[in-house]
Amino acid sequence: MCGLLTFRRAKPRVFKWNMTVFLAPSLKSGLVTSPSTSPPSPKDYRPQRYMRVIALAGLGYMSATVFGSLTYLSLTKTNMANDFWWANYNASREHVFIARMYNCETVLRPEANSIALDDHIFVDDTNYSSVLATAVGVSMPSLCVSQIKLADATKLEAVVRGLRHMDACMAP
Repeated sequence: MCGLLTFRRAKPRVFKWNMTVFLAPSLKSGLVTSPSTSPPSPKDYRPQRYMRVIALAGLGYMSATVFGSLTYLSLTKTNMANDFWWANYNASREHVFIARMYNCETVLRPEANSIALDDHIFVDDTNYSSVLATAVGVSMPSLCVSQIKLADATKLEAVVRGLRHMDACMAP
């Protein structure tokens, strides 16, 4: 967890991950203490076979975890394919609905200040969730872009005035 691996083949060495270097034991620095006068404590010598079993169990646990994660991701890929976690949902049709509504509002009510998207006048009976042979299109008047460019809201003075009067927390 701290980025250190020990190797004990010929000479004991430490591999430091974040610096990607091998450190020899002679380069280790630490506190120097006086030798202890108490009798040496009995050392815990575990058999090498036990350590190998523990290492294999850890490797098996790690492999099972990776296998379980990959299996979960492969089983839920249809649910996680979109932002709503709905199986087989196509968000591109949602964008078509919003684009149609926006175009309709800019052409029919260009002077409206604010609209409520949950109003019943925005009900669209097009089936956006079905699989169609042709894509659902967005119709846009040919002069709509010109109308938007010539509108008062796109003039630089109006934009600067609006930004100056805007709440600082809502600024872009």
